[in-house]
Amino acid sequence: MRYVTSELWEMYELRHIRFESTTINIRKIKFDLKKLQTLSTVWTTPKLICSGFSERIPNIIKLGIYYEDSLNIEVDLSHLHKLEILLCQSELDKDGSRFLHKLRFPSNLRKLTLYGCVLESLNLVHWKADETNFPKLRELFVGRYYKLEEIPNAMGDIPTLQRIYIRECGASIVASAQQILKLQQEENSIILFAQTLSTVWITLELIGNGLYEGIPNIIKLEIYYEDSPNIEADLSHLHKLEILHCQSELDKDESLNLVRWKADETNFPKLRRLSVSDCYKLEEIPSAIGDIPTLQQIHIRECGASTVASVQQILKVQQEEYDNFDLKLYIR
Repeated sequence: MRYVTSELWEMYELRHIRFESTTINIRKIKFDLKKLQTLSTVWTTPKLICSGFSERIPNIIKLGIYYEDSLNIEVDLSHLHKLEILLCQSELDKDGSRFLHKLRFPSNLRKLTLYGCVLESLNLVHWKADETNFPKLRELFVGRYYKLEEIPNAMGDIPTLQRIYIRECGASIVASAQQILKLQQEENSIILFAQTLSTVWITLELIGNGLYEGIPNIIKLEIYYEDSPNIEADLSHLHKLEILHCQSELDKDESLNLVRWKADETNFPKLRRLSVSDCYKLEEIPSAIGDIPTLQQIHIRECGASTVASVQQILKVQQEEYDNFDLKLYIR
């Protein structure tokens, strides 16, 4: 954590203060910084809020705030009428034990990023968002939001909204974003950019609703199978996928979902890493997976003998027939 010298806040002509890969701790700002347009990322504490911090930066355009502990006071940014880009970030525990008590948004936001934070004023898992609350929003980024149940359908009614980014969120959030996209497709107004999903609980209903078809830009995908009928996974739509991890927590004697799946160099032209865990009844890893030119690693953990034999055969073919010793195989 870095403290910023008090002399910095006496430089009235400052327009941009941004620290890469770090958070700044501000003890107090004594003077108004009316020319400041960018400030990121500020460790937000109750003491800082009570000192009138946000009132000192009336013309801020880009703001990043970070918190670690629950703030039991209101964080009111509604008066920052020029604020267009807001990042709200925390190191949230998955149980949602850290949250903002209240956060009031300004009306002119164009880009909103909520990363790892839970907002109690949005009822912790439900939140209100529509064209009246965010009339100018163009981009919404939601990351590591484990407790959020859904993105409100009314989000799709925001006339300016162009993109929704999802990263490391639950399947229900993905499903709600896909539903928004589906409702808006006739107007072709919103693009769903989900680049990382971790961990998605796969069910027949989720696949039937077009899970894989709705995330064409996915780069990293972690999918989890548990207690559902056998599923044939067709991931042929994921042409940008680079990292794929499949896992199940079923016992060896239980019927496992992921029995067969389709995969080759045409479906995964950019795949770099494949990881399969606890899939005892998976019949094999498709031999064509070895033909993917970008593939660097295959990780197999607690899988059946036929799966292990198939990946060993893939490695053997790549080494003996194609002189490919760059591909690495890890079996546990």
